[in-house]
Amino acid sequence: MPDSPRAPPLKKDTSLTMSQSIRLASLFLRFTLSASYVSAVADRLGFWGGPGDANVAWGTWDAFVSYTAFLNGFLPPATAPVLAWVATIIETVVALGLIAGWQLKWFALVSGVMGAAFCTAMTVTSGLKPPLDFSVFTVSAASFLLAATVADSRDPSKLVYPTATTTSR
Repeated sequence: MPDSPRAPPLKKDTSLTMSQSIRLASLFLRFTLSASYVSAVADRLGFWGGPGDANVAWGTWDAFVSYTAFLNGFLPPATAPVLAWVATIIETVVALGLIAGWQLKWFALVSGVMGAAFCTAMTVTSGLKPPLDFSVFTVSAASFLLAATVADSRDPSKLVYPTATTTSR
């Protein structure tokens, strides 16, 4: 008896649900935001090279403190070193918090507020182009979006973002 023609095997649906897509994008966002903060801290500590080297913003702590003084020119000059340390500590702690994922909503909110503060200072002192060129608005907006899409840490069953049971793909 000749072989009867067979229907091709059914393909299993391998597409991601909305919930899975958002979780994956959120994870990517957490790590890229963290990398940005770590890179900025590394730059001011000279790990990427010295002042004037290609792709180096500051290159030394003193150059970063001078830039901090410039951005905050409305404050007394003596506050620049303190602000530089505060920014560096916050950026380091936020980077670690975003990577760890602990209290993610709060770390993302702090990242968004910090980005908004940087946007404001850069826009007031240098105009709109520098914060656009350095994607500072994007960092702030992405941080706020991340905060808005994470699960409520007190009740993980209450997700802020849609799940496969509440929406269709």
